[in-house]
Amino acid sequence: MRHPIRNMGFALCMAAAAAAPSQVFAQSCSTSTAYYGELIQAADLDGNGSLEAVCNGYSEINVVSGSAATRYPLSNTPWTLASVIDVDGSPGAEVVLKQGNQLTIVKHYARTTAAIYIGTTSWDIGAIADVDAIAGNEIAITTPTLLRIVYPRNGSITDHYIGTASRVVAGAVADMDGLPGAEIPLEAGSNLVVYGRNTGLRTTWVTNGTNWKICADIANCASDMNGVAGAELLLALPSEVKIYSLKSGALNSYWIGSQYATLDNGVRDLDGVAGNDVAMAQGGNGNLLILRPASGTLQTINGAGSFGSSWTLVGYANLDGVAGDEIRVRSNSNNRIYRVYPRSGTVSVE
Repeated sequence: MRHPIRNMGFALCMAAAAAAPSQVFAQSCSTSTAYYGELIQAADLDGNGSLEAVCNGYSEINVVSGSAATRYPLSNTPWTLASVIDVDGSPGAEVVLKQGNQLTIVKHYARTTAAIYIGTTSWDIGAIADVDAIAGNEIAITTPTLLRIVYPRNGSITDHYIGTASRVVAGAVADMDGLPGAEIPLEAGSNLVVYGRNTGLRTTWVTNGTNWKICADIANCASDMNGVAGAELLLALPSEVKIYSLKSGALNSYWIGSQYATLDNGVRDLDGVAGNDVAMAQGGNGNLLILRPASGTLQTINGAGSFGSSWTLVGYANLDGVAGDEIRVRSNSNNRIYRVYPRSGTVSVE
């Protein structure tokens, strides 16, 4: 469906989420008698509740716990760390490496390593997530034509043909069908592709060309937006926003005009009705837009006589005791803070 508002000049942007605080590591790669390399990360690798130090020994991965160290030699092939995460369901996390034509997985709980051959063509790790609802995460890999799902707990692989270059959007991996296990969204040219163990590959045409993105850098970009179990996806295009539901297969379009931005943390409940809403700013006229995917409506709140056409987001709060957040903005013309009530579309000054 389309909801015309006004045609404006083009700018596509989305506010970045706040950066996560840096992790403080409790372990060291040095003991009283030896140095085992550079600290990569500290994690519980054997399920005993204590952190071990994961150390880069260049030709080996070393795991140090107190005064003890375990060495895991690597083949003479350059490697990069993909993640330290549970991928086999055994106690503790595994160290996942991308190394040449294979995945190398350090399984400290079992004091062993495993190699899973991927192939000689170019490939990238797109996401690590639980797609089958069995303990241990799976690894989603893209090749020039395939989505490849690796199951490290047994070493098996399933291939899913896409036919073109694609990119997994890791920040939007979520349960999209309301059933156990996460689904994996990909940008593949003009198509949105979603993989799930219950649905296989679903391909949906988005637009001509590649000038679109799956929102992944704002909290709740992939979340329930219609009050039905399973997340929807927010897609950003130059002059419109689209909402995709895997469960229904619907791709709904909302015409905005050319210049807009989704507010930081703007995907949230703003009206007390089940399903998140999407708050956006429209360039040029400074309108505040509220998209309600559950009802398929797009609300325009004009700042004339209040916060004006130039304003800055202050934050969100529920100050009236009625379900759904209010939006607080600061006018850049008079420096006053205004409270916007999306349920009614009214504005008051604080």
